[in-house]
Amino acid sequence: MSGAIVIDGFTNREFAAEELTLAMSVFPNFYTMVTDMGIFGDPIPLSTTYVSLEIEDHVLNLLPASERGGPASQGTRGRRKKKLFEVPFTPHEDSIKVGDLQNLRAFGSKAPMMLEQQVNRKLLTMAMKHQITHEWRRVGALCGKILDADASVMIDIFDEFDVEEKVEFFGAAGSTSQHCRNIWRHMEDNLDGEVMTGVVALCSPEFMDMLLEDVDVKKAYDSFQAALAGLPNPQLYDVRRYFPYQNISFIEYRGVASAVAQDGTKTARKFIPAGTARFFPLGTITSAFSCVAPGDFIECYNMPGQLYYAKAAPVRFDRGVDLHTQSSFLPLWTRPKLLVKGTTASGP
Repeated sequence: MSGAIVIDGFTNREFAAEELTLAMSVFPNFYTMVTDMGIFGDPIPLSTTYVSLEIEDHVLNLLPASERGGPASQGTRGRRKKKLFEVPFTPHEDSIKVGDLQNLRAFGSKAPMMLEQQVNRKLLTMAMKHQITHEWRRVGALCGKILDADASVMIDIFDEFDVEEKVEFFGAAGSTSQHCRNIWRHMEDNLDGEVMTGVVALCSPEFMDMLLEDVDVKKAYDSFQAALAGLPNPQLYDVRRYFPYQNISFIEYRGVASAVAQDGTKTARKFIPAGTARFFPLGTITSAFSCVAPGDFIECYNMPGQLYYAKAAPVRFDRGVDLHTQSSFLPLWTRPKLLVKGTTASGP
């Protein structure tokens, strides 16, 4: 009977690649604070496995007045160069065996566990793994280095754009407010034709604790907390998630995920390393984007990419179903001069 369930379920339309991919795409986001901020926008679908980025150094200069009917000032062309970035390919596989279904009841029901239900549960778990990987890469782009699961560098944005990383040492002499002003001024000096509406800092717990040792910061923190207390259901708000100071939104970001090595050992990867914070501008126009490449299937080559792909195949002798998912996703920050690392250290 179980074998029949596998065969019947596998031949249903719900297990075609299109339906599986659609089902995976509609699952809600989970571990996605940076994703939800929309900094990198909706992924641009590519028909290639790489993105070609044309960089132009915009030239801004004052325009002189002239007599009406006289010659106009002429625009100057910036220097252009082109860079290619390979879009990382991330496949993932799991399987459902007859033994995973036999003698099991569906959750909250007396009915037997159906193959369709188990496939959806597996796809949900697989989608969550892809999503947290996307978040890891988005945070990496804001840090100037996009890392693989083993923390090896896939793309060093600072090196690619020949930029030296700006570091603000909050443990050095000077008030926290002065360090914040330094960051604002650095970003404003390096906009180069870009715009910004604010600054966000993703802080490790250690960095957040150091901030609150400053008397002025603590006053701002307490005032913001008191203001939240006047709102309905104040227990829903956590000022660690957000509080403003010197026109910078400080957020304690505790993103962490496990990376599994080939030998099975697990390593916890902190998205923001201990004792550090990452400052970046909000409201930019051309500084951040993301893209997706085509799936690694015969029907997908040279076609516009999607965020997820999923397929199923019967296990040998129809003893189950193998599930294969993949995602080729790349976020990029194109103006690394606007990225600032904050640290509790007092100096290099």
